[in-house]
Amino acid sequence: MKYYYYQGNYPLSYQNLAYLKQLHKQEAAYFLMNSNESFSKELLEKVFKNIPYVYVVNDLELGTELKLELEEVTLENLSHFPYPFREYYFNNFLLLQELVKPYINEKRFKHSISVAESAIALAKSCAYDELKAMQAAILHDVLKDKDEAYHNEWFKYFDQEKIEVPEPIKHGYSATYFLRYQCGFRDKEVLNAIYHHTDGESKTKLAQIIYIADKREPLRKIEDEILELAFKDLNKAFVLLKERVRAWEESKQDGRK
Repeated sequence: MKYYYYQGNYPLSYQNLAYLKQLHKQEAAYFLMNSNESFSKELLEKVFKNIPYVYVVNDLELGTELKLELEEVTLENLSHFPYPFREYYFNNFLLLQELVKPYINEKRFKHSISVAESAIALAKSCAYDELKAMQAAILHDVLKDKDEAYHNEWFKYFDQEKIEVPEPIKHGYSATYFLRYQCGFRDKEVLNAIYHHTDGESKTKLAQIIYIADKREPLRKIEDEILELAFKDLNKAFVLLKERVRAWEESKQDGRK
Protein backbone atom coordinates (compact mmCIF):
# COMPACT_ATOMS: atom_id res chain seq x y z
CA MET A 1 0.00 0.00 0.00
CA LYS A 2 1.36 3.41 -0.97
CA TYR A 3 1.25 6.44 1.28
CA TYR A 4 1.05 9.97 -0.05
CA TYR A 5 1.75 12.77 2.37
CA TYR A 6 -0.03 16.08 1.88
CA GLN A 7 2.00 18.97 3.31
CA GLY A 8 0.13 22.17 2.72
CA ASN A 9 -2.25 24.80 3.98
CA TYR A 10 -5.82 24.17 5.03
CA PRO A 11 -8.66 24.11 4.34
CA LEU A 12 -8.99 21.82 1.35
CA SER A 13 -11.63 22.76 -1.17
CA TYR A 14 -14.14 20.38 -2.70
CA GLN A 15 -11.95 20.36 -5.80
CA ASN A 16 -9.00 19.17 -3.72
CA LEU A 17 -11.03 16.39 -2.16
CA ALA A 18 -12.34 15.33 -5.57
CA TYR A 19 -8.75 15.08 -6.76
CA LEU A 20 -7.85 12.86 -3.81
CA LYS A 21 -10.76 10.58 -4.62
CA GLN A 22 -9.69 10.39 -8.25
CA LEU A 23 -6.15 9.41 -7.26
CA HIS A 24 -7.50 6.82 -4.86
CA LYS A 25 -9.47 5.18 -7.68
CA GLN A 26 -6.35 4.98 -9.84
CA GLU A 27 -4.30 3.18 -7.19
CA ALA A 28 -4.87 1.96 -3.68
CA ALA A 29 -3.23 4.50 -1.43
CA TYR A 30 -3.58 6.25 1.87
CA PHE A 31 -3.38 10.02 1.86
CA LEU A 32 -1.92 11.35 5.08
CA MET A 33 -2.85 14.88 6.10
CA ASN A 34 -0.47 16.81 8.32
CA SER A 35 -2.42 18.41 11.17
CA ASN A 36 0.42 20.66 12.30
CA GLU A 37 -1.23 23.68 10.70
CA SER A 38 -3.56 26.47 11.72
CA PHE A 39 -6.43 24.02 12.24
CA SER A 40 -6.62 21.51 15.05
CA LYS A 41 -6.30 17.77 14.64
CA GLU A 42 -9.82 17.37 16.02
CA LEU A 43 -11.26 19.62 13.32
CA LEU A 44 -9.43 17.78 10.55
CA GLU A 45 -10.60 14.44 11.85
CA LYS A 46 -14.16 15.77 11.84
CA VAL A 47 -13.82 16.77 8.20
CA PHE A 48 -12.14 13.61 7.00
CA LYS A 49 -13.78 10.98 9.21
CA ASN A 50 -16.04 9.85 6.35
CA ILE A 51 -13.19 9.53 3.86
CA PRO A 52 -11.67 6.12 4.69
CA TYR A 53 -8.43 6.61 2.80
CA VAL A 54 -7.46 9.88 4.50
CA TYR A 55 -5.63 9.80 7.81
CA VAL A 56 -4.68 12.76 9.96
CA VAL A 57 -1.14 12.62 11.25
CA ASN A 58 1.28 14.82 13.16
CA ASP A 59 4.70 15.86 11.83
CA LEU A 60 5.14 12.79 9.65
CA GLU A 61 7.96 12.84 7.11
CA LEU A 62 7.56 10.66 4.07
CA GLY A 63 9.42 10.66 0.81
CA THR A 64 6.39 11.40 -1.37
CA GLU A 65 4.53 14.68 -1.06
CA LEU A 66 1.22 15.36 -2.71
CA LYS A 67 0.84 18.93 -3.94
CA LEU A 68 -2.64 20.31 -4.43
CA GLU A 69 -3.76 23.65 -5.80
CA LEU A 70 -5.33 25.57 -2.94
CA GLU A 71 -7.87 28.38 -2.86
CA GLU A 72 -7.54 31.46 -0.73
CA VAL A 73 -10.34 31.56 1.80
CA THR A 74 -12.67 34.54 1.32
CA LEU A 75 -16.31 35.13 2.13
CA GLU A 76 -17.19 34.80 -1.53
CA ASN A 77 -15.62 31.38 -1.99
CA LEU A 78 -16.23 29.97 1.48
CA SER A 79 -19.11 27.92 0.10
CA HIS A 80 -16.55 25.95 -1.96
CA PHE A 81 -15.15 24.37 1.19
CA PRO A 82 -16.50 21.44 3.20
CA TYR A 83 -19.18 22.35 5.72
CA PRO A 84 -17.07 21.80 8.88
CA PHE A 85 -14.55 24.37 7.64
CA ARG A 86 -17.29 26.89 6.84
CA GLU A 87 -18.75 26.28 10.28
CA TYR A 88 -15.33 26.76 11.84
CA TYR A 89 -14.90 30.16 10.18
CA PHE A 90 -18.42 31.39 10.89
CA ASN A 91 -18.19 30.31 14.54
CA ASN A 92 -14.80 31.89 15.22
CA PHE A 93 -14.87 35.58 16.17
CA LEU A 94 -11.34 36.35 14.96
CA LEU A 95 -11.55 34.37 11.71
CA LEU A 96 -14.93 35.88 10.82
CA GLN A 97 -13.47 39.35 11.37
CA GLU A 98 -10.68 38.55 8.92
CA LEU A 99 -13.19 37.41 6.31
CA VAL A 100 -15.28 40.57 6.63
CA LYS A 101 -12.44 43.09 6.86
CA PRO A 102 -11.61 43.27 3.09
CA TYR A 103 -15.21 44.18 2.25
CA ILE A 104 -15.61 47.34 4.33
CA ASN A 105 -13.62 50.44 5.22
CA GLU A 106 -11.70 50.75 8.48
CA LYS A 107 -14.29 52.92 10.23
CA ARG A 108 -17.09 50.52 9.38
CA PHE A 109 -14.99 47.55 10.43
CA LYS A 110 -14.42 49.09 13.87
CA HIS A 111 -18.15 49.79 14.05
CA SER A 112 -18.92 46.13 13.30
CA ILE A 113 -16.57 44.96 16.06
CA SER A 114 -18.18 47.39 18.49
CA VAL A 115 -21.66 46.22 17.46
CA ALA A 116 -20.55 42.63 18.05
CA GLU A 117 -19.27 43.41 21.54
CA SER A 118 -22.53 45.15 22.43
CA ALA A 119 -24.64 42.39 20.87
CA ILE A 120 -22.78 39.64 22.72
CA ALA A 121 -23.26 41.49 26.02
CA LEU A 122 -26.98 41.98 25.31
CA ALA A 123 -27.38 38.32 24.32
CA LYS A 124 -25.73 37.22 27.53
CA SER A 125 -27.99 39.49 29.60
CA CYS A 126 -31.16 37.94 28.16
CA ALA A 127 -29.91 34.35 27.96
CA TYR A 128 -29.76 34.33 24.17
CA ASP A 129 -27.23 32.53 21.93
CA GLU A 130 -24.08 34.68 22.04
CA LEU A 131 -22.62 32.98 18.95
CA LYS A 132 -25.57 33.99 16.77
CA ALA A 133 -25.40 37.53 18.15
CA MET A 134 -21.71 37.71 17.22
CA GLN A 135 -22.31 36.35 13.71
CA ALA A 136 -25.16 38.73 12.91
CA ALA A 137 -23.24 41.71 14.27
CA ILE A 138 -19.99 41.05 12.41
CA LEU A 139 -21.82 40.34 9.15
CA HIS A 140 -24.58 42.98 9.26
CA ASP A 141 -22.69 45.69 7.32
CA VAL A 142 -20.62 43.45 5.07
CA LEU A 143 -22.08 45.01 1.89
CA LYS A 144 -22.45 48.57 3.20
CA ASP A 145 -19.65 49.88 0.97
CA LYS A 146 -21.06 48.37 -2.23
CA ASP A 147 -22.76 50.68 -4.72
CA GLU A 148 -26.48 50.69 -5.42
CA ALA A 149 -26.12 48.81 -8.70
CA TYR A 150 -24.54 45.89 -6.84
CA HIS A 151 -27.46 45.66 -4.40
CA ASN A 152 -30.00 45.90 -7.19
CA GLU A 153 -28.44 42.93 -8.99
CA TRP A 154 -29.38 40.75 -6.02
CA PHE A 155 -32.85 42.26 -5.85
CA LYS A 156 -33.55 41.56 -9.52
CA TYR A 157 -33.50 37.85 -8.74
CA PHE A 158 -34.64 37.62 -5.11
CA ASP A 159 -36.39 40.78 -3.89
CA GLN A 160 -37.53 43.10 -6.67
CA GLU A 161 -39.56 45.34 -4.36
CA LYS A 162 -36.34 46.35 -2.61
CA ILE A 163 -35.02 48.03 -5.75
CA GLU A 164 -37.22 51.01 -4.84
CA VAL A 165 -36.11 51.42 -1.21
CA PRO A 166 -33.61 54.18 -0.28
CA GLU A 167 -30.03 53.27 -1.09
CA PRO A 168 -28.66 53.67 2.49
CA ILE A 169 -30.75 50.74 3.77
CA LYS A 170 -30.29 48.33 0.87
CA HIS A 171 -27.14 46.69 2.22
CA GLY A 172 -28.97 44.71 4.91
CA TYR A 173 -31.36 43.15 2.42
CA SER A 174 -28.72 42.33 -0.20
CA ALA A 175 -26.31 40.97 2.44
CA THR A 176 -28.85 38.29 3.29
CA TYR A 177 -28.78 36.90 -0.24
CA PHE A 178 -25.03 37.34 -0.58
CA LEU A 179 -24.40 35.39 2.63
CA ARG A 180 -26.98 32.72 1.87
CA TYR A 181 -26.27 32.01 -1.78
CA GLN A 182 -22.65 33.04 -2.29
CA CYS A 183 -21.06 32.39 1.09
CA GLY A 184 -22.98 29.29 2.13
CA PHE A 185 -24.26 30.75 5.42
CA ARG A 186 -27.49 29.00 6.38
CA ASP A 187 -28.74 30.22 9.77
CA LYS A 188 -32.17 31.71 9.06
CA GLU A 189 -32.43 33.52 12.38
CA VAL A 190 -29.10 35.29 11.85
CA LEU A 191 -29.98 36.13 8.24
CA ASN A 192 -33.33 37.53 9.34
CA ALA A 193 -31.64 39.81 11.89
CA ILE A 194 -29.25 41.08 9.21
CA TYR A 195 -32.11 41.59 6.75
CA HIS A 196 -34.04 43.77 9.21
CA HIS A 197 -31.20 45.57 10.99
CA THR A 198 -31.97 48.84 9.19
CA ASP A 199 -35.78 48.77 9.21
CA GLY A 200 -36.49 47.23 12.62
CA GLU A 201 -39.40 45.26 11.18
CA SER A 202 -38.52 41.97 12.85
CA LYS A 203 -39.30 41.40 16.53
CA THR A 204 -37.27 38.24 17.09
CA LYS A 205 -34.93 38.51 20.04
CA LEU A 206 -31.85 38.44 17.81
CA ALA A 207 -33.25 41.09 15.46
CA GLN A 208 -33.94 43.35 18.44
CA ILE A 209 -30.42 42.78 19.81
CA ILE A 210 -28.78 43.69 16.49
CA TYR A 211 -31.06 46.70 15.88
CA ILE A 212 -30.21 48.15 19.29
CA ALA A 213 -26.50 47.25 19.20
CA ASP A 214 -26.12 48.73 15.71
CA LYS A 215 -27.66 52.07 16.65
CA ARG A 216 -26.26 52.42 20.15
CA GLU A 217 -22.81 50.82 20.09
CA PRO A 218 -20.33 53.01 22.02
CA LEU A 219 -18.43 54.35 19.00
CA ARG A 220 -21.56 56.22 17.89
CA LYS A 221 -21.28 58.26 21.10
CA ILE A 222 -25.04 58.62 21.50
CA GLU A 223 -25.62 59.06 25.19
CA ASP A 224 -29.14 58.10 26.16
CA GLU A 225 -30.82 55.40 28.21
CA ILE A 226 -31.53 52.95 25.35
CA LEU A 227 -28.59 50.60 25.80
CA GLU A 228 -28.86 50.57 29.59
CA LEU A 229 -32.59 49.91 29.30
CA ALA A 230 -31.97 47.06 26.84
CA PHE A 231 -30.02 45.13 29.49
CA LYS A 232 -33.11 45.30 31.70
CA ASP A 233 -35.93 45.04 29.17
CA LEU A 234 -34.90 44.31 25.58
CA ASN A 235 -38.34 44.68 24.01
CA LYS A 236 -39.10 47.97 25.78
CA ALA A 237 -35.76 49.41 24.62
CA PHE A 238 -36.43 48.19 21.09
CA VAL A 239 -39.84 49.86 20.90
CA LEU A 240 -38.50 53.11 22.35
CA LEU A 241 -35.55 53.16 19.96
CA LYS A 242 -37.80 52.59 16.95
CA GLU A 243 -39.94 55.55 18.03
CA ARG A 244 -36.87 57.78 18.29
CA VAL A 245 -35.49 56.66 14.96
CA ARG A 246 -38.85 57.33 13.33
CA ALA A 247 -39.02 60.80 14.89
CA TRP A 248 -35.47 61.56 13.75
CA GLU A 249 -36.26 60.45 10.18
CA GLU A 250 -39.40 62.61 10.12
CA SER A 251 -37.45 65.63 11.35
CA LYS A 252 -34.93 65.11 8.54
CA GLN A 253 -37.72 65.03 5.97
CA ASP A 254 -39.27 68.19 7.41
CA GLY A 255 -35.88 69.89 7.19
CA ARG A 256 -35.68 69.15 3.47
CA LYS A 257 -39.04 70.77 2.74
